[in-house]
Amino acid sequence: MQNYIYSPEIAILRKGPISLYHQTEFLDQDINWFIENGYKVYQADCREWSSLEKFHESVSELLDFPSYYGSNLDGFEDCLCELDLNVKRGGLIVLLNFEFFAYKFPNKSTIIVDILANVSRLYLIDNIKLITLIQTNDKNLSFPPIGCMNVGVNQKES
Repeated sequence: MQNYIYSPEIAILRKGPISLYHQTEFLDQDINWFIENGYKVYQADCREWSSLEKFHESVSELLDFPSYYGSNLDGFEDCLCELDLNVKRGGLIVLLNFEFFAYKFPNKSTIIVDILANVSRLYLIDNIKLITLIQTNDKNLSFPPIGCMNVGVNQKES
């Protein structure tokens, strides 16, 4: 039997590309693992997102979106697909204090998390990982199912 070495990458991706953290100790340990293993880390404090405009300004700067970024959710998804993740393993997005944004904008925050999950799946086609860690101080913060996909007929038969 092989010795098991904990890898946050595998532990998270087994359940999807998004993971929720309450304890900053565990979050910090996992962020350090991702840094040590060649991930490009993007970190935002969501307390600063007092409006949707502030969200778009912050992510545009953080993720170095191009000047044509439309500051809307379609543009957010499009520009996420164009991140420069030419690194050893992929990208890690860390969203701190997410509850501040989630309670102010419950529908939009859920859509944003869903976009992050869907774009992560697209990166996997090129063997690039995009993982999002969401930190909250509210243990009651939860999300509906994220990144759901229907099972469809294979491409040759559709």
